[in-house]
Amino acid sequence: MLTGFGGSLSLLLGIISLDFNRYGPISVLHSGTDVVIHYLLSRFFSTLSFFSERKLKVAYKNLRQVQTDFLLARLKANANTDYGRKHSFAKIKSIKDFVQMHPITTFNHYKDYIERVEGGEADVMIPGLPVLLALTTGTTGASKLIPFPKEHPREMFLKQMLITDQKIKKVHSNGHSLQRTLDLKYYTRWDKSKGGIPIGQFTGTPTAYGKSNITSAMRLTVTSPPAAFEIKTDQEIIYVHLLCALRDKNLGRIEACFAVTVYYSFVLLEKRWQELVNDIKLGRVNPELDIDDRIRNELNSHLVPMPHRARELAAEFSRGFSSISQRIWPHLNAIACATGGSFAAYYTTLKQKYCQCTPVVSPGFMSSEVVIGTNLWLESEKPEFIINSLVTFFRVRASRKRGPGPARD
Repeated sequence: MLTGFGGSLSLLLGIISLDFNRYGPISVLHSGTDVVIHYLLSRFFSTLSFFSERKLKVAYKNLRQVQTDFLLARLKANANTDYGRKHSFAKIKSIKDFVQMHPITTFNHYKDYIERVEGGEADVMIPGLPVLLALTTGTTGASKLIPFPKEHPREMFLKQMLITDQKIKKVHSNGHSLQRTLDLKYYTRWDKSKGGIPIGQFTGTPTAYGKSNITSAMRLTVTSPPAAFEIKTDQEIIYVHLLCALRDKNLGRIEACFAVTVYYSFVLLEKRWQELVNDIKLGRVNPELDIDDRIRNELNSHLVPMPHRARELAAEFSRGFSSISQRIWPHLNAIACATGGSFAAYYTTLKQKYCQCTPVVSPGFMSSEVVIGTNLWLESEKPEFIINSLVTFFRVRASRKRGPGPARD
């Protein structure tokens, strides 16, 4: 019996060893333990993503039924809220009922309800209180507050972010990578509503409503240590993100919410590369940066002198900044950020100068309020999206371009 178990174990270890050997390159910043844990996490998230993507594709083939089920589940969950009772959610049994009984709305329709939620009143729009009042970025107008139920961040991760993250790996690194990511996020300033509910931008730093939410997975998959995300000034936080990423020659990806962030990060890199190279050579954070002493000490504890890497970088920067992304990070697979709409000009400039040889892709079409589309064609830099029917209900209106008469659903 032990012999049989031993044989099975040897076979399993052999399979894992063969699979592990397909992974490469590996982050320079990884220890041996980091490599093993990152490998296991990678296999776990790859499996989760496979089922999430398959579910999204199946849903698209049966869109009406999936959307009906999604809508009715949401209405049932919120039927006993004040908003649900006033709009007779319990009586809605179909999409047709919903279209007839609930008007197409704008934010002003919900303004009074959200003010009540801000004050700490429960069961107004969702059961209980939201975990967050998400402050929109204001790219399409004035910033607004959006109540987030507790399940929303988890759904966003499993049904949107995880799918595109693994898709980028599959397309641009053959799915086998133990590299880290340069995560270009700014500090989010968190406030509290009158009722004590956290208020902040969901697209900001990886914090959970004002408290640290840098998971073990993030510690292994991004280049910046947790303390970097506590830096409050924009120039300093991007400088430190760049410093940490430049240390890793095997960087795998750059991520940001918007192309403008990536663009200005490369502008800062071009302007201050000599300071950055000196910090890498000495293994420290520039003492001239306006950073809290506690954060500086924490950052410095993660840094060691890397004179050889500093010489490599100085040589490349001295040659100019055309296609610099691939020259300083030869294993960089992709840059992921929103590239459409008002960000298209920054995408164009990135491709013309800094990132000529690096794919710049747009993983999703989304906002603080809603996920609209998921990009399943990330081998192309042209933003194309499939509507994500797993997390959003879509009410499509057909409008007449000519002639009188109202638009119809």
